[in-house]
Amino acid sequence: MNDPCRPAYHFTPPAHWINDPNGLIHHKGWYHVFYQHNPGEDGWGDIHWGHARSRDLLQWEHLPIALAPSKEECGEQHCFSGCCAINGKGEPVIFYTMIFGEPREVPSWTGYAMGSADLLRWQKFPRDPVMKTDVHGDTRISEWRDPFVFQFQNRTFMVQGGTRVGKDSRGVVLLYEAMDNDLLRWSYRGVIFEHPQADLRSIECPVFFPIAADRFILILSPYGPVQYWTGTFDPDVPRFNPEVSGVVDHGKNYYAANVFRDGLGRWLSLAWVNGFKERSGNGWCGCLSLPRVLECGTDGRLLQKPAPELRDLRRRHVRRDGGRIQGRLEITELTSDMLEVEAVVQLGTCDSLSVAFVEANSQNARLELKIAGDRVFLNGDEIPNAPLLGANLIELRIFADRSVFEIFINETFCCTRTLHESPTAYFFRLEADSAGAVLERLDLWELAPLTYSSEFELASQK
Repeated sequence: MNDPCRPAYHFTPPAHWINDPNGLIHHKGWYHVFYQHNPGEDGWGDIHWGHARSRDLLQWEHLPIALAPSKEECGEQHCFSGCCAINGKGEPVIFYTMIFGEPREVPSWTGYAMGSADLLRWQKFPRDPVMKTDVHGDTRISEWRDPFVFQFQNRTFMVQGGTRVGKDSRGVVLLYEAMDNDLLRWSYRGVIFEHPQADLRSIECPVFFPIAADRFILILSPYGPVQYWTGTFDPDVPRFNPEVSGVVDHGKNYYAANVFRDGLGRWLSLAWVNGFKERSGNGWCGCLSLPRVLECGTDGRLLQKPAPELRDLRRRHVRRDGGRIQGRLEITELTSDMLEVEAVVQLGTCDSLSVAFVEANSQNARLELKIAGDRVFLNGDEIPNAPLLGANLIELRIFADRSVFEIFINETFCCTRTLHESPTAYFFRLEADSAGAVLERLDLWELAPLTYSSEFELASQK
């Protein structure tokens, strides 16, 4: 497990495969993260629910697996994605997608499990699912999966994604309402969202929640870049009325974003960072994104910023004061494969600004982001529809964690990228064209890794 590519301050399981984050919840002072997990090898398959918790998002305690497929009891092959909620009696409940064969070939059910008061032990009820596909009556739904529970106006709802089968087959988001405090009886309310892309047949990991007093947000993963819509929701019609749309992350390696609300009232998000080599023999594959705080701008756009807790990982520090930049500015006195940069730049008449993490031993740019007017390029490839159109002030944060990079610009543009080559120490470079730009400030930090423990029995007694 000493692979130099393995991320250090992005969450990883003790070993082997990880994909979608599930069941994110903040309960009694603990952040709980469940995740899709293959405990037997570093590749997809035999999907369980892994589990970890933290007080501060930085020090994590690995816990026993929460859910395992009930192969002998009912032929269940995988425990796919879902959520964790607290029912009307104060009891923890997991809802998840039961898979009985190849995911695209057989129907799925909505299964559930009851948890202990501290969420550390779970009891599945595989022979008694909460819902089967017949809950939809005459409406035929395939690829039905990924329950997400939310509260609104003192009512409890659930959304799931699926494909409406028929003449107008397309990806849809379906709504259900709880009919009891136990959250065991649900009523199908209807389709609240149809994906505007007519040839898109499946929607994964829909999350739907009130991000502001008068605005809901729908986030979904349609086998491509994670998308969002903000708008209004009428639970009595019921219908979601989208008004503003966008892309959550413009990278190629970010998927299955999930959200939860913590004790501070913040909406936090985690996603699966993919793109690593499966079954490489290195004993791990995948990680979760850095925790992000989600907000809604006055124009309806999604705003994202790294959780402030990450600042506690900062160690060695270099600062550059403001001044005019023409040509290259290189910070070579601090090199590491675990870095964070924070910079504020006024572009003025500058037509081209690039930032790069450069390998200290070869001088090759490992990751290079270029802003040229209203166009954005990453390692030479243009990123379409980047929401930076005409921005003069660039507020930039980039995280380099060995083989994983996360980019945040002006809270409206995010991009995640993984690289396969074994990393070396990087230094940071900022470059402006001959017109020059004005650097207001630049800070560079080396970051410490997350810490993990697995002393379950001891911790459960605290």
